[in-house]
Amino acid sequence: MRMRATLLGSVLGCGLLLLCLCEKPRQTGESQTKPAVERPIAYRELLHWNVSISPTGQDNGVQGIAVDDEGKVYVADAQGRRVLVYSSEGKLLRTIEPDARHPNILQRPFGLLFDGRGRLYVTDYDADQIQVFSTEGKFLFAWGREGRGKGQFRAPIAIDRDRQGNLYVVEFYGMRVQKFSHEGKFMMTWGSEAPWGKPVPPDQFSYPSGLAVGPDGNVYVTDSGRDRVKVFTSEGRFLREWGIKGVAPGDLNAAGGLAFDSSGRLHEADAANHRVQMFTVEGKFLGEWFLPNAGNLKLWSPANLRAVGPRLLYVSDVAENKVYKLAIQATP
Repeated sequence: MRMRATLLGSVLGCGLLLLCLCEKPRQTGESQTKPAVERPIAYRELLHWNVSISPTGQDNGVQGIAVDDEGKVYVADAQGRRVLVYSSEGKLLRTIEPDARHPNILQRPFGLLFDGRGRLYVTDYDADQIQVFSTEGKFLFAWGREGRGKGQFRAPIAIDRDRQGNLYVVEFYGMRVQKFSHEGKFMMTWGSEAPWGKPVPPDQFSYPSGLAVGPDGNVYVTDSGRDRVKVFTSEGRFLREWGIKGVAPGDLNAAGGLAFDSSGRLHEADAANHRVQMFTVEGKFLGEWFLPNAGNLKLWSPANLRAVGPRLLYVSDVAENKVYKLAIQATP
């Protein structure tokens, strides 16, 4: 396994995203606690459940979340090389794991996505692949290998689709977005590595870690190394960006996963601040919710999230290996 996997332990204290190796770590401050001032609360916890320690004995692996048409919740366990399937109430139903026929799949699963055709797409961060499964967990096909060419990847970390079924994949180390058909046919790419220590051009990235397609058809990307959300058309043309590093409402600090709900609101996993934030598509802050143990967490979390309809959000807490089910509350 490559350096980014073997040095995983060092990532937990310095990374831009949990479980990803930081080649150029930034200084981080103390864990942020819940502020004393009154701030808009946009979510209410309905329930949570613990994700069992993986067969390897490692925890702190929960990452991407997807929900199928029946409401079952799929959770990527990056450390345990598996995808766990739960009921909407947190009951473990089954797991998807490598088998004798396909021993090299799910080396480090991160992003999860259902395509509306009964297929589950998984971004395999270590295998540099997109792997496709049936909802029952049968491996169907995969594409990609390590590289910088078309259809190749360097740590694919998040995936989403547009209304036409086209797929968008963002690469943590490749620092670009690639667009594919739902069968994996390469269509186009945009983005490149931003210069370190210099102003970042709009079309360049510094360790992007989240991606979501909005109701407007535009592609929203968290540029975690620069604490920005960048917005592009489906053809890769830069439109706008927002965000500054900080702890105030609407600030970003190691921004991770993104998800839109069916009302068009954007939800962001603000990992270093241990919270979830809600925005409009223009970047207006609407509200936030802190992990219950935010003041005591040693790892950056939450990692990812998934909205269901207009009123439900699932959140993966990688610090304590939990999944939270939140009600999205009305905001002014």
